[in-house]
Amino acid sequence: MRRLHERISDLERRAAREADPARRMLLEERARRLKSRRFRRIRDVVARVAEEIIELAGQNNAAIVIDVMDGKTYIARKQSGEGGVKKHLYDGLGQLRKGLKKLAKWYGLQYREVRLYSAICPRCGAKMEEEKRIMRCPACGFSDHRDNIPLLWAKRRYWEILRKQPAFSSLVAITLLTS
Repeated sequence: MRRLHERISDLERRAAREADPARRMLLEERARRLKSRRFRRIRDVVARVAEEIIELAGQNNAAIVIDVMDGKTYIARKQSGEGGVKKHLYDGLGQLRKGLKKLAKWYGLQYREVRLYSAICPRCGAKMEEEKRIMRCPACGFSDHRDNIPLLWAKRRYWEILRKQPAFSSLVAITLLTS
């Protein structure tokens, strides 16, 4: 995927510098075809991952809980002018959310989108400090990898997240977009 993205960027740079209109059109057309290929690959990966997650949730009688940033932050980051790999990551994550939601509804699985914090201590609620992706709480001394903190929040808030829903034997928490 990275090579594909680099090739697209190279073609776009060359097309921008090209003085000959016919040659520029040819380079732009190649870039357009590669962009289409990139989109199809992202779509295929997203569909496969969503199916795997739904299958696991079904086998384990689990709810699917998606950790998402609020909508305004998501849109701001997506439209911030960030190009390249990050933009396509946001596009793919958006597609994954939609696919999971649709499949969960189809198979009758519980699906929730909630904000699970990565910079707030799941033990005492204090703001944590980060050192090379390891989060440390100055108040209680708790520490863990930044990517694990939302999972701890999901465990802590399990019943709140699934309130008024049937009990599940396990909880599949997926950290898609964390700040």
